[in-house]
Amino acid sequence: MWWVWLVAGCSEEVKVPPPPLVHTGGPTTPSTPTAETGGTSPPLTWWTERVDGLVTAVRIAGELGEPLATTLRCRAWDDPRDEHLLHLEPSVRPSATLYGLLADTTYDCEIEAGGELATLSFVTDPLPDDLPVFEVSGPGSPSGAWVLMNASPRRDGAGQDLLVVDVEGRIRWYLPVVGGSPDVDATWTGDAFVYGGGFGVAPTRLGLDGAVLAQAAEGHWNHHAEPLPGGGLLALRESEANAGGEPWTGFAIVRLSPDLQDETLTWESQRGVDDGWLPPSTGQVDPYHANALEPLDDGGALVSLYQRGWIVRLKSDGSRMWTLGRGGDFELLEADGTPADPSRWFHQTHDPELAGDRLLVYDNGKEAVGVGRSRALELALDEAARTARIVWEWTEPDWFEPIWGDADRLPDGHVSITVAHCSSCQSGAGPTRVLEVDPATDEIVWQLAATSDAIGGYRSQRVDPCDLFPDRISCETAAPSTRQVAPTSAEARGGSP
Repeated sequence: MWWVWLVAGCSEEVKVPPPPLVHTGGPTTPSTPTAETGGTSPPLTWWTERVDGLVTAVRIAGELGEPLATTLRCRAWDDPRDEHLLHLEPSVRPSATLYGLLADTTYDCEIEAGGELATLSFVTDPLPDDLPVFEVSGPGSPSGAWVLMNASPRRDGAGQDLLVVDVEGRIRWYLPVVGGSPDVDATWTGDAFVYGGGFGVAPTRLGLDGAVLAQAAEGHWNHHAEPLPGGGLLALRESEANAGGEPWTGFAIVRLSPDLQDETLTWESQRGVDDGWLPPSTGQVDPYHANALEPLDDGGALVSLYQRGWIVRLKSDGSRMWTLGRGGDFELLEADGTPADPSRWFHQTHDPELAGDRLLVYDNGKEAVGVGRSRALELALDEAARTARIVWEWTEPDWFEPIWGDADRLPDGHVSITVAHCSSCQSGAGPTRVLEVDPATDEIVWQLAATSDAIGGYRSQRVDPCDLFPDRISCETAAPSTRQVAPTSAEARGGSP
């Protein structure tokens, strides 16, 4: 239930919001209040509305006597650091939706329009019971980036949730989704979420309100779709390959138009087989299992082939530049430049990232010599000399997750590691965790962990909360954006993407 109350005043002297509000207690009746100013000033009426299916958002709307510019500021009573500021364009019926709020929290708001001041308060509902719970630990200072991830299964057993979790472990945004396996990928592109994969969910663009903005055609889409400049996507999907008339499951790299309706085939694994460098299947249904790709500035792409234990760099014309891994084109070196034992190579990988000559990868270690072990691994590549030097690796005792996972560089030099756990699979000891590690000290400076081993998470992306929710007044770049936000429809969040 929403509790809302509002007070409006009239004063020709008031031009900007006054000092922060002091909370004076809750209302006695759960009503939707209105208020009007007296004298010759235009009437001001303000109210709040639910955003269907999302308790961490609220729509604030008003009715004015004439088009007026509006300044809206709302602050959490329990956590004054959580403050939101919006400047709205002149309108008779201004409205804005505040996202990224705290659940079960009182917010006090100040609204100024045409020199008139109104104050409004509301209380957000508690989070749904079927969402996961997280704990935070760590002795250091995290980067401040929040976590975008999927969590599965939902407690009702139907699908999974996309989540945005802050550095204190509090869920700030969520979307229930159904369809596909739990190994789906989610990315924030600056104006929308891109979600899909798991061989069942087509690449999809989602708004903050959960509305499907665009969706590719159905098909067996692999785990990854990566945003491209100009709004399109580069995506992986299944594609049949064969040799001697014997077919097996290969993969294709597909370029999708910004509206995700037009597909352009960029590359198929059949070409690698025909060119002689990609071995045909020896009885496996899915001998490559392409699980990640990264578009490169030269028009080529980096592809992770989990089953082969290879990372392949393709040129823009589709030819192969090199293969990294056991049996590939590079000699592996230790940090001091001496040859490394072949067992030191990565063994099945997820989500490689190439930045200059440095490659960061999540090594599942599924077929490592002896006991399996997982790690984050960074290599310095010398493409001319064909050497790959181990410059950094991080692991911890008893860490072995044979599937899923992620390692990402952060702007401050830290590395975010998703220790992904699948309780229903052949997997290690849970729970799913997101770690922030300082490579200079190998210290875990921050950790987000699910409180239940049953909660799985495939990958995560660390996102700047000011990029997700630019109205947050704590944002260093905050010159608050001017925008009008339409009300959220129930249909936008009612179904699967």
